[in-house]
Amino acid sequence: MSDNNTLLSTSLLGTTTSTSPTTTTTTTTTNQSTATTEQSSSSSPASSSTNNTDSLSIKDLGSSTTASSSSSLDNITTSKEKQLVSDNLTVLNYYIDNDLIDDPKWIEEELSNIDNKITQLFDYYVPPSSASKEQIQTGKIKIKGVTYQLSLQLQQFIIDLSNILNLDQITTFIIIQSYSTNVKELKYDSLEFSNLLEYYYRERFLLLSLVSSLIKKAYGVESILRDVPMKYVKENQEAWQQKLLKSLLVLSSFSIPDHLKDQPQLYTIYTEYVINEQLLVVETLFLLYYYKPKISFPKDFKDLFNRYQEIRIGRYSDYLLQCNNDVIRSTLQNIEYILVLVGMLSIGEVPLLESPDKPKQLSENQKTDILNLIKVFERCSMTPSLSIIIYSVLLNSMILSPAFVESDVISKCLEYNPFQYLKLMMSSNYITGSASSTGYIDIIQLFINRFTMVYDLISTEPNAVNIVFDVFTSSLRYNPLTEQELVKHDIFKYVLSPTIIINQFEKTLKLLTDAIYDESSSISMFKVIIQTNIRELQKLISNRDLDQLLNQSFEAIEKEGQVITAIAKQYLQLNQQAIYKGAYKYFLLLDNGVQSCAVYSIGDRILDTIVAFTKDHPSSMPLYNAFLQALRLLGSLCQYTHLARLYYWNVFNGNRISDALIDLLFSIAEDRSHLRDISSAVLQLFSIFMKDRPRETLNFLCEKGCWTRGGSVDMIRTQYRRADLTSIDSMVMFMLQVLSDYWLLQVDDLSNARGICRSIFDCFKVIVVKTHCASPNEQIVALSDKIVRAFTQQGAVQATLFAAIEQQHQFLVSDQMNSQADLLSREALCLLEVLLQHPLVPEQVDSLVNSILYTGGQVRSGGEGGWGGQEQQTLCLLSVLFDKVTSPNKLAYFVINVIRSFVLMIRSNNREFYISSYVTDLQVSNIVDILQQRINNPILTSHLIDLVGLLKDLSVSQFQLTNRLLPEDSSSKFIITLLKNQQQQQQQSNSVINDLFGLLSNIHCNSIYYGRFLHELHECQGFWDELIKQSKHSKQTLSSLYKILSIQTLSMTTSNYVFPNKETSFVNAVQKHFRGSIEHLAKKNMVLPDLAKRTQLQTAILELCARHPAFKDVGSFIQSRSRDSGIQKYDREYNERLFSGGSGEQNQEVLDILDAWNDLVEHQVEELEVTRSLSKFIVVSLLKKSELIIKSTEEREREKELSNLALMLIKTALTDRVELDGGQVNPLKDEECEWLQIILVTLTVITSNILTNSDLKLSNKITHSLVSHLTLLLQHYIKYLNNTKLLTIFTLITNSLLSVLKIASQTNIQMYNQLLTPLSLLILSRTTYSANQQVSQEQLQTNSLSNIAMYTMNTLISVVQDDCILPSSLPHEMIERLLGSLQFSLNIGSEDQSNSSPDIDNANAILDLFIAFTRQPLLCEQLVVKNIINLLSSIDLKYLRLAIDPYISPTPKTSNNNNTIYVKNRWYLLWTKCLTLVISIADTLKKSDKLPEQLIDFVISHKERFFYYADPMCFLNSPSQQHLTCQWFDQILKLTDIIYALSKHTRKYHLSYRVFGELQSLCYRLALILTAQLDEHQFIENYFNAMTLKEKKKNQPTKVKQQPAEGSAAAASSSSLSISSLNPPAPPKTTTVEVGPSRMSSKIHSIYYLILRNVLYSLVNLQYYIRECPQFIPVIPHYMDRSTFGTFLFVNQLICMKANETQNKQPAKREILQQIGELNCLLLLLLSESYNFRDEALVSSISYVRNQFDEEYNQQQQQQQQQQQQQSKGPSSPKLRASVSNSPPSLTNNIDVNKPPKFFSTLLTKLN
Repeated sequence: MSDNNTLLSTSLLGTTTSTSPTTTTTTTTTNQSTATTEQSSSSSPASSSTNNTDSLSIKDLGSSTTASSSSSLDNITTSKEKQLVSDNLTVLNYYIDNDLIDDPKWIEEELSNIDNKITQLFDYYVPPSSASKEQIQTGKIKIKGVTYQLSLQLQQFIIDLSNILNLDQITTFIIIQSYSTNVKELKYDSLEFSNLLEYYYRERFLLLSLVSSLIKKAYGVESILRDVPMKYVKENQEAWQQKLLKSLLVLSSFSIPDHLKDQPQLYTIYTEYVINEQLLVVETLFLLYYYKPKISFPKDFKDLFNRYQEIRIGRYSDYLLQCNNDVIRSTLQNIEYILVLVGMLSIGEVPLLESPDKPKQLSENQKTDILNLIKVFERCSMTPSLSIIIYSVLLNSMILSPAFVESDVISKCLEYNPFQYLKLMMSSNYITGSASSTGYIDIIQLFINRFTMVYDLISTEPNAVNIVFDVFTSSLRYNPLTEQELVKHDIFKYVLSPTIIINQFEKTLKLLTDAIYDESSSISMFKVIIQTNIRELQKLISNRDLDQLLNQSFEAIEKEGQVITAIAKQYLQLNQQAIYKGAYKYFLLLDNGVQSCAVYSIGDRILDTIVAFTKDHPSSMPLYNAFLQALRLLGSLCQYTHLARLYYWNVFNGNRISDALIDLLFSIAEDRSHLRDISSAVLQLFSIFMKDRPRETLNFLCEKGCWTRGGSVDMIRTQYRRADLTSIDSMVMFMLQVLSDYWLLQVDDLSNARGICRSIFDCFKVIVVKTHCASPNEQIVALSDKIVRAFTQQGAVQATLFAAIEQQHQFLVSDQMNSQADLLSREALCLLEVLLQHPLVPEQVDSLVNSILYTGGQVRSGGEGGWGGQEQQTLCLLSVLFDKVTSPNKLAYFVINVIRSFVLMIRSNNREFYISSYVTDLQVSNIVDILQQRINNPILTSHLIDLVGLLKDLSVSQFQLTNRLLPEDSSSKFIITLLKNQQQQQQQSNSVINDLFGLLSNIHCNSIYYGRFLHELHECQGFWDELIKQSKHSKQTLSSLYKILSIQTLSMTTSNYVFPNKETSFVNAVQKHFRGSIEHLAKKNMVLPDLAKRTQLQTAILELCARHPAFKDVGSFIQSRSRDSGIQKYDREYNERLFSGGSGEQNQEVLDILDAWNDLVEHQVEELEVTRSLSKFIVVSLLKKSELIIKSTEEREREKELSNLALMLIKTALTDRVELDGGQVNPLKDEECEWLQIILVTLTVITSNILTNSDLKLSNKITHSLVSHLTLLLQHYIKYLNNTKLLTIFTLITNSLLSVLKIASQTNIQMYNQLLTPLSLLILSRTTYSANQQVSQEQLQTNSLSNIAMYTMNTLISVVQDDCILPSSLPHEMIERLLGSLQFSLNIGSEDQSNSSPDIDNANAILDLFIAFTRQPLLCEQLVVKNIINLLSSIDLKYLRLAIDPYISPTPKTSNNNNTIYVKNRWYLLWTKCLTLVISIADTLKKSDKLPEQLIDFVISHKERFFYYADPMCFLNSPSQQHLTCQWFDQILKLTDIIYALSKHTRKYHLSYRVFGELQSLCYRLALILTAQLDEHQFIENYFNAMTLKEKKKNQPTKVKQQPAEGSAAAASSSSLSISSLNPPAPPKTTTVEVGPSRMSSKIHSIYYLILRNVLYSLVNLQYYIRECPQFIPVIPHYMDRSTFGTFLFVNQLICMKANETQNKQPAKREILQQIGELNCLLLLLLSESYNFRDEALVSSISYVRNQFDEEYNQQQQQQQQQQQQQSKGPSSPKLRASVSNSPPSLTNNIDVNKPPKFFSTLLTKLN
């Protein structure tokens, strides 16, 4: 939403500055406003406009001195000369919150710099004023000695923004300058209002956040910096309080203010920021009251309550209630909660009483105040929020005097249930989770204190008491009380009362549980549990019986006064009171000396509750709640206190309570009751017991069957089937605790422990794999994440896993023990493999990799209860794994899988770890020995197969290790042996050959690392033949073969038909098997997967799963694959082994059908891979070495062969689609889309390479066939156009069609009609962008497809037969919709103004298509009818602002360096393309009646732009300094084309005199400047600038070989002509090589001539118009900026001189020069008649031009001269012959300039 890097946050005070700000500092260099510093110290003229502008400064809201990054914030110096950071409030907040200012003087200086803001708060921002507005409109303001010049645009922008912000205009300007300095430069566009609105409210937010930070620092931890904030708080506390109260909005009538009514796009932004600001206001107000030294009641409360009534707290306007923004609603609720807490806080502290029974005596004034308040309360309109505030006041009053209890207001308050409101506040995450939550909870606890002091909780209404109790216990988690405070609290006394203990024991347990938060509180509550006596349940016993009982059944007896304590040695039943073995017991000696009583403590009741529930499992909820709460209480006690763990471990085991709990677990697992939270509490308790006694705990669990016979796994399976994921979570946490205590597996007698760990590993493995299913349960995913985190980070759990893997066989132990160690290692390896294949986050990847590679220095030791007590040094786990790779036992398979998974994880996470250094030479040698044995031993072993697979995976990224493992000097023999000797064990053979081909494919893909191996391999005779032969084993080997062939083809030399010796064998083998048969191979292998069979199998699986709900995971997996059209195997081995159900027959039925599914999936994946690799081979061969697969060498035969291949692919892609019921079409599946894309990529390359000779065109027959089939293909898939996944497919089809049309000779009208509809649909598929909307990839791709379709249609129109006239009607209103898209793009709808904006691409494509339309008269006329020229005539199109300069610098230009490389401004090129379109329309519709009017409108609309570019008076003084460039003059050419086109219509449409005169004057000036520049020697070479890199290359002089001519001196003498005289002759050149003009110079010369021709054309046409409308004939004054007759006479001389230079070298240029000469002579004739001008030079000049260009006349003249020479030999004069007539000629008929027969003779005849 905002351009700022720090956005508003709804968190509590100061949280916006808790992170380092990242402000962007830029230098504003805009021409809209300039600032100059004046030496005068006078105040700003704007100081009188508003009451606070005398202190305004740019520093007030940020300047360029702000920190640029967070790193600079952390490196603050403590020198005396410190830079002020208060210039930016974001930085200042960050410094203060993070204590980065360590000098009191420094912080005082910072705060004093913005003292005015801190003091005034929001009063600093005053509303607009007329004085400030007048000051802005003067265009010049001065602030703090800095004068700012304001442009008109900026002035209006300031005034508009001031109205929107409701802010003073001067302050608004400061906001604008601050934003431009700290965020980004502004363009003063209305679209920027939203960003500035956010920036303004962010400034306000930061100011208030700074105040709240000062309050917290003032009353926070003692420090040397505390005094300065305290000073500000004390000075401003009361003022701040009043200002903030005034700032509270009346939310009951909140609406959009009037100054924003016209800005609907700002409604949401304004509402969000204002509501967030209100939240910070009430938070700061709470802090002021909370830290107020003394609250005066009722004064402070009255002020606050009156304001609450004014704002109608708790009521909201319809606008807010109808707001759908959840964030705003939540913020409003938080504002209300904090206001209520402030109201409760304003009451003051709880009154202190002299005694509970003696109320405090109130004075008369106090009584009067309370009575007055009650009267106010009676009159006010009650809301839930007000009810709890008023109720708090009444409670406070009732503490002071019970007389207020009878008030009617109490009943009124209770109607709104203030207790429920209190509960809602306590349940708010904001109240309990914000930075000031301690203060909020403190006020809630004060309310509870007041309530309990007034009411007796036992006799009070139960619902209210229960809510108060729940709120109090919840508050202890956030604001715990000390032991003394808790014991004295009324609620604590309430829950320890006999009534509650006996009837609601769960309340007592809950309070005791919530009161425990550390070791000290745990010990205190443990004493309460043991020592509290429940008198109603204590039992009397005689002293004699007591003595006997103590002697026989107790130990550790102690007596202190009348109290005897002891520990029971056995279980006893005493007068219906159970005494548990190992439990503490208290006896009290009564005063009668005869009897004693056995104390019944809370601890006794806890044990009785647990025993009672485990025996009978009653369904009574109170007992269930008490039992569950008792377990949780014991868990909290034991968590923090060693004494409690020891005590309850002994009691539970001594009385078989532990056995009962475990039995309860198993019974719950089998019972589908609601008792599912019990397992979590039980397992948590046993996990805590493990902290002290891990061995005893685990042994006990083993004895109870939790681990034997898969007990734990069975329990988890049962709980999962019952969806009891909470119990599974507890069990997993318990298992992790087991692993953390039992991690060293090296002792002989721990077979039972190994079994336990094996069971845990197996269970964890299945849980992690369970998350890989189609739609995993969220709780299972969370559980899996816990397991993954435990094993990926270093610690005891990970050490256990590694230790299980690292076990070695021992010779002195039994085979059974070694077998058990192997089983444990196997399960550990399987778990590690699953973890390596699991999607890990980067931190987990790094941690796990480091643990595997760098554990050599880690020492693992067995602690208390560990398996072994000695320290043991371990090796790197990877090294241990490579030791086990060659081990003879069956672990090698699992070890290799782990290594492969490890390598894959490193590669897939882009980690550059190379493991070669961790593998010793001995380990490499052992592996190499196994591989070399294969050369002489033809028998395949599973070990060898696994090693080949390992080599395949290593070869992708572990290049060093792969090179070490490949056998030296025998690697090629090893490969050839594996290729040739295939055994009868077909399955093993296929496996190893697949891996072998994969290995070879990887090595060829990374050939740069395997040069030695590949060189040796390719030198082996028959390698390529054998490789191609053995590739037929499977689809997998075939795809690998095509990959290898593609890579090898890419590495070949570029010469054709000539190959080095090392490539000969490859070429021969490939041509032998593939040349001429590629069409057959493509037809056989590039086939679509059998989707019908897959659909049938899906249906069968879903029907089976519907019959057996136990297999719902299988069904959901298959169903999800059907929905997303994906294809994936189902890993039944892991997913179904644990979480399956049903009978054995059902299981087998499901497994069989899943095997069929997996086989189908594997087959389809392999088919798709073959298609992909073959396509790549065909593409690479065509682009690199087509002779490998193309048999024909003659061009036409090659054309036929490739076109047949293309037609075959098109027919293959034309697959039939299965229709659904109702006639709907099945959507294309993902693999079908991928297959089709592969086919079409191949087709695109084929169609673009059919002809290698660019001079040739496709034959009509092939063109018709290809275009027809491509049209059918496009029509076949056009129904899927709305599917964004298929955009690439349509792009490929269209590209293929475009390639064919480009090389087609011509097409007929029938082909055009077939393609018109599908192409129009593609063209109109484009999407538009919204402002401030991020353009999606799909939108870009859609518009790219539309552009390609337009270029295709453009090409189609160009190759349509010349005699075809295309109809004007286009489908789907194409022209209208394209005009709308064009207008959108020209208005920069995407808001992207860069040189790569998508709007440029879109507009270019549309304009090119329209230009193609202009080649057809009917389509062109349709464009005019649809007002295309009127659209382009609009000067409001936004692109015009960006289309000023022809070139732009890619980076901001810092100097006028001529070496700067520019790029062409694509917006400028867009403007020139618009001109081209207008020119094309004018050229096609020469006789249209509508065109002239639209042309005139176009010229008048862009007249300023015309003159800016074309008028020398403008562009010679242009500030851009780009007028002497190729692009600039190219646009002048187009502008003169339009002027010429307009001038042709002057006879039919009378121009206004003004337009006529301006265009004529423009042409005169152009003629003058162009001829002068053409005449100047080397003008273009000396003055024109090459801007782009391409132009600089073209600007290099060319060398031309030329022999010196005899007349070179004479030619040089006429090399430069001026208007007045000739330059002195240049010396003749004598070298044989001369430097010719550059290509860029030649191009600009051509543009000069074309512009001059257009100018003369236009002037001739205008002169004809003058002849028809003599009243408009202007008089041409002889000024320097106007052309004269001498100019046009000089043009003739210049043209003749240039024609002499060209002679017959450049006929095209000479033709243009002749046209210019003819036009200029005609213009001279027209001017001479119009201005009655006759001169000898006029006739001589025309004759001179005739002599140059009229060849027939020259021949006649030569004959006459020869005859005259024979008669008299007088000297011939070079001067032009004078006219014989002194009267001007009379022109009665216009002369046709385009085709003038005997042109010059006609002119001279007219003159003579």
